[in-house]
Amino acid sequence: MKPNRNCIWILSFILISLSTCSKATVMDTGSFSIYILKSYWQDLRLGYDLEQSWSILQEADLTKNIKVITAGDIQTYNWSSQTITLTQEASAYFNELPNEVKLEIENFKPAFVVVLNDHRLYGGLIIEGGTAMGTHYPVIYTNMRSNPVVFTIRPYLAPGLEYEQFDLSSKQIIENHEVYDLFDRLGKITR
Repeated sequence: MKPNRNCIWILSFILISLSTCSKATVMDTGSFSIYILKSYWQDLRLGYDLEQSWSILQEADLTKNIKVITAGDIQTYNWSSQTITLTQEASAYFNELPNEVKLEIENFKPAFVVVLNDHRLYGGLIIEGGTAMGTHYPVIYTNMRSNPVVFTIRPYLAPGLEYEQFDLSSKQIIENHEVYDLFDRLGKITR
């Protein structure tokens, strides 16, 4: 008995469909990014309060960035201290930046925006070195010369304040259960 051509086509279509479905399930882990923008505090006129800065960062052009950190660039995410340790490869990117770029970042404070599945969650400033600014919106403290590079996320600028010292309403600005779930599924959450 000869196989029917239509049956072969239908069987091929079913097999291809099944393999595509299983691949989509495995890869469906969500999309997390931290956009470090080429725009700085004074360029964007972010000011000092959360409402003003967030309304500006919600409209910022994410394609104009210094670097986009993705979940793949993150070695661990310590949820209880809100610190992100970058992989060796991602750390090398920052370590190898020319000194004039590192100084520009340190002096002018680039903005960042955290995005999950194309939804902007929060944003603020990258703080490399110290600052006397009195901002009341999220910051990421970092040292781009360290290896590995660690991002310490805080709901607002408070040098020396440990994460557990922030009140619950402030923590809610940067904590998002979907971000936790994503990094937990990826096996990158630590405490």
